[in-house]
Amino acid sequence: MPSKSFSPRKSKLDQFRDIVGTLSDKDVAQRAGVTSENVRTYRLRRGIPAGWRGETSEQLLAKRSPDATKAKKTAAKPRKRRASALDPFQDRLGRIPDRRLAELAGVSAENVRAYRKRHGIPAFWRGDGASGTNGGAGPAPARATPTPKRSTEEARRFAYKVSAEVQGTTREYVAFGTDMAEAAAVATRRLADLHPGAMLRTISVVGVAL
Repeated sequence: MPSKSFSPRKSKLDQFRDIVGTLSDKDVAQRAGVTSENVRTYRLRRGIPAGWRGETSEQLLAKRSPDATKAKKTAAKPRKRRASALDPFQDRLGRIPDRRLAELAGVSAENVRAYRKRHGIPAFWRGDGASGTNGGAGPAPARATPTPKRSTEEARRFAYKVSAEVQGTTREYVAFGTDMAEAAAVATRRLADLHPGAMLRTISVVGVAL
């Protein structure tokens, strides 16, 4: 079966064909009393390159090829990152327990853990990644000393020495908790209330609270 060929219908631009491609589409449109888009479509359907801007027939043919058209349509668009409920809490990620942060942000602890993993933020509140980097969440605190084991008779409370950066200076405090995670959460919460923007740096056990 013979291939179908394009048979253009008569157009108002036929009488201006000698200047189509020589003058800009806009100029031709003004002379013919049509739109620039009409001229561009007329030109492309008849394989007339935009000579006024230096386009050759070969360049026009390459532009009109199926592969070029498909590539243009399927060109990957940059993916826009979706906002997360945890974005406002980035300064606390990894510095207080995931469960505590989940309560503040209104999400699940698993959501917090996955968010930390995705952004490369270690769980500093339990001593992870103290000597490495934290994926842009600020300088990593020194590794904390191990938490004393709980008594088999009752859950004892311990006193912890807390070092924090407050407005560019280092200050020391004491926090209490049944373990280091609880003390870190208490210290972080109190620091946020007293000194917004303060950063917990280190925490170490002092002794058993009486």
